[in-house]
Amino acid sequence: MTVAEREVLEHEAAHCAAALSLGLKVSEVDIASDVPGRLGSVTLIDPFTDIDVDRARRLMKMVLAPASGGDGDVPSWPLRKDRTADERLLATLAEGLDLDESGYRKIVTEMWELTLTRKFARVYRVIECWLEHTPRMNHEAIVRAMVIAWVDGDE
Repeated sequence: MTVAEREVLEHEAAHCAAALSLGLKVSEVDIASDVPGRLGSVTLIDPFTDIDVDRARRLMKMVLAPASGGDGDVPSWPLRKDRTADERLLATLAEGLDLDESGYRKIVTEMWELTLTRKFARVYRVIECWLEHTPRMNHEAIVRAMVIAWVDGDE
């Protein structure tokens, strides 16, 4: 595995672990995308169905989570829609939530707190190990990963 492939794996594993830790349903994790310009992805089941303030905030934390494993760099305020796909989604969600810089910082802090939980760490490790052996996890594999991680509700 190259360094670049490893970075994609860690990035997508963090998105997935955050989503699962936050109670969002993941249908697929992919670190070998066939889509031009996309290196990897996490696909949620009905990501914008019944979206409300709480769900939008959870989505933002999920999108921000890869910063916890990399260089710790989160997108700076103001968010821009002309950068990465992650930052575009963050900017759209922040706009929908009518966030100001202080509100955004609060969500970033909540993301850091999430990534320090045992639940996140256990799920991340299982997803990371699984993706080292296969570039794509479907919903069934993700459910099995949750069982392996022994994640049973909120802690």
